[in-house]
Amino acid sequence: GGSSASIVVKGGKFHKFNPAASNGENPVANFVAPGYSSVAGDNETYIVEEGILNEAALKAAIAAGTTSVTLGANIDLASSVMVSSGNVTVNLNNKYIKCASSDVFVVTGGTLTIEGEGTVYGSEDNSSSSSAVWAKENGKVVINGGTYKVGHDGASKTAGSTNWRNDCIYAKDNASIEINGGEFMYTGEIEGNNGQSNGHTFLLNIKGGSSASIVVKGGKFHKFNPAASNGENPVANFVATGYSSSTTDDGETYVVTKE
Repeated sequence: GGSSASIVVKGGKFHKFNPAASNGENPVANFVAPGYSSVAGDNETYIVEEGILNEAALKAAIAAGTTSVTLGANIDLASSVMVSSGNVTVNLNNKYIKCASSDVFVVTGGTLTIEGEGTVYGSEDNSSSSSAVWAKENGKVVINGGTYKVGHDGASKTAGSTNWRNDCIYAKDNASIEINGGEFMYTGEIEGNNGQSNGHTFLLNIKGGSSASIVVKGGKFHKFNPAASNGENPVANFVATGYSSSTTDDGETYVVTKE
């Protein structure tokens, strides 16, 4: 006690001792590095391994400046994951991350990179606005993989409602979003966004009048052509130079590839 010494744990098996809650310190100390988790095993053992298991750990790791985090479990969020500075990579690791009532990732500064297989679910709550990814202010997002879904069930919405936003990927202010891969879709019934009868119009969306950008170099888009987005006025082509958007056999899915 009273020293400036440190213990940082990124692996190992601990018998009858949880390195994330050491009672040998006052106050109780967490020796486990950000981006790692202590998981209870059999016979009163704890195993430390890379991976985020819950909302609090994910937000703590990002706040601590961790540059790379891997989901170690499915995560249901109570509120959005905020990125305001630095460079952080989130590996979905075949897990899902979901927010029942708000946006999932909100990036206002720095760079968020999302990679790996897994799913990012925006809200399906009729009473709220939500995006799977929202970049604003000076934030930057790079999407290299994963599946991105958002949607409302339509039960309590009316066409023309203006108090909700169901853009799957949304950019405003001076933000930028680069999409190199991934799959993008709506779920459930989409019932009108500012009078639009087809919610897929806003699968990718830039706030009107902003200087934000969305550049697409890969990915699969359901019922949405990123080379001809009707959500913009005039119709916008988000596909990067040297790349093209083409439909698959179903005629409703667009895939972006290098020419």
